[in-house]
Amino acid sequence: MAIVALDLAGCRRGGQPPAQSPSDTASLATTAELPAPGEKLLRGTDDPALLKSCVNYTRRFLWIDAVEVTPNRVPADSTINHRFTYTFCPQATVKSLRGTLLTRISLQGTQVVANVDKNYVLIPGQWAVDANILIPAQASPGTYTLETTFTSGGAEFRRSAAFTVY
Repeated sequence: MAIVALDLAGCRRGGQPPAQSPSDTASLATTAELPAPGEKLLRGTDDPALLKSCVNYTRRFLWIDAVEVTPNRVPADSTINHRFTYTFCPQATVKSLRGTLLTRISLQGTQVVANVDKNYVLIPGQWAVDANILIPAQASPGTYTLETTFTSGGAEFRRSAAFTVY
């Protein structure tokens, strides 16, 4: 039976990252520190590189750039970082976009866990959103797929990444 704990509590704007006990950090598969949960502005709406990207995508004003899992190979009873990066081009009439953010983890095509936020707000700019995910000791070994989907107003953006539990 595959078990994965999905904790996205630290990725809300203004939210506090969850406290980590010494046992949380002791079980990491890598000696490198994971990014703190939460949202980080990568490029503001006045950044020339962002504006150039937006001009190149005149038919789209929002997209998910990447979904990443770090580290991508871990033992059970460890923590991984899930980062998704999105770009929301500045629109004169749109100051933010509210929609549904779905994060789903599956093993061999079978959903193990999902987290749905039906009131997730994206704001203009390029943002990285980090969340830490605990892989419990009972997790089955194998290759998992982590999928991030944002849906709003009939539009849907989806990206995924794989990680292995051994």
